[in-house]
Parts: sequence; C-alpha cells; structure tokens
Amino acid sequence: MSSSTQRHVELVLQDAVRDYRQALNGLLQAMYADHSSKGRLHSGTTVRAAIRIMDDLACDAVQSTAAKVRDIPRDADVFVAFRTAMSDLIEFFRDEMPTVVRMASGRMPCEPNSSVEAAALALFSEMESKIERKIDIAEFQLSPQPREQTSPTPTDQISKTGRRPAPFWDDMWASIARDLYDGDLKPQTQAEIEHAMLLWIENHGYSAAVSTVRARARRLWDLINGN
Repeated sequence: MSSSTQRHVELVLQDAVRDYRQALNGLLQAMYADHSSKGRLHSGTTVRAAIRIMDDLACDAVQSTAAKVRDIPRDADVFVAFRTAMSDLIEFFRDEMPTVVRMASGRMPCEPNSSVEAAALALFSEMESKIERKIDIAEFQLSPQPREQTSPTPTDQISKTGRRPAPFWDDMWASIARDLYDGDLKPQTQAEIEHAMLLWIENHGYSAAVSTVRARARRLWDLINGN
C-alpha cells in the first residue's frame, strides 16, 4: 500500500473510531440517567442495556467502516488496518465495563459486585465473539482478489523481503506452541502470553496493535485454563 493510500486509510479509520467512541459515551450516559430516573439503575437491566448499546454500535461500526474503506484500492494492508481499528474500538468498549458494573451494582470501583461483574463480562464476551465473526466476514470483502494466471512466477509468490505474503500469525502461533510444548514458556498469567507474542512480533520485524495481540492472548489463556 502506498504511503498516500495508507494515510487515507488511517484517517478514515481514525475518524470512524473516534465517532463511535463518542457515540458510546453519549448513549451510556443517557441510559444511566434514564435508568436512574426510573429506579432501575442498580440492576442487571443496566448491564444488558449497556451491552446492547455496545453490540449495536460495534455491528454498525464493522458494516459502515468496511463500506468506507472498500472504495479505497484493495491491498492486504487495508484489511489489517481495518481489523486493528475494530479491535481497538472493542478494547475501548471493554474499558467501559468496570463503570457499567459499578453503575449496575451501586458500589465503588474498589468494591465490585463479583456476581454482577461475572455476568457482565460473560455477556461482553458473547458480544465480542459475534463482532469477531462479522469482522472475519468483512475480510473477504476487503482482501485483494486473486488474479487469474496460468503459470505463477516466483516474484508473484515471494515478497520483496523473501517471505511468502501469508500473514505472520501462523508463524507466531507455531513458535508459541513450540515454546509451550518444550516448556520454555510456562505462563502464569495472560500478560505473560501477551508479552511472548509481542516479543516474537518485534523480533521478527513485524508490528501489531497491542489490543489485537491481547485478544489472541486472551483466547489462548482461556483455552489453557479450560474456559
């Protein structure tokens, strides 16, 4: 992707994410005020309403933002930038969950209601999985279409760096799996998995948003713990 196209994509995505973040703040505040006036702020209704707001905004963000960048010349990096932006938006939504729990439980941040918190995070995870599926579907619309050719040349198959143009995630997962199998990686927390992934990415000359890596580290950590 050329530098001008990359900048175009970044501006489109940044503007979209900023708008949805502002929209979430406004809608949540309005919902809190409405529930407070009706005497149902401190209840599970507040959690469900907050998740519903996030779900609606996230679904719209995926659809409308994909439509915006679809008109930009297709390039593999376009989808990477799109997924990163959507992951950052979901991470921003996740950061709002402690406030949602506090509002629903009526307690101070240092005294969370464990049952309300667990229910809230479970609902959020369901919503996040739904959005991830929508993002995956968008990949087929944003990824460059394969060109028909009778005899691929080596330059078509190998990138300028000498690596095949497949995403680096497969290589990273293979390395992490080997370290887990050999016992070189014995994570006690999700953060340790995230650190190992970020270190591999940096050492191999790649880059990825922390939120994107964190989502993958969380999935692996959940599997390790049987969740």
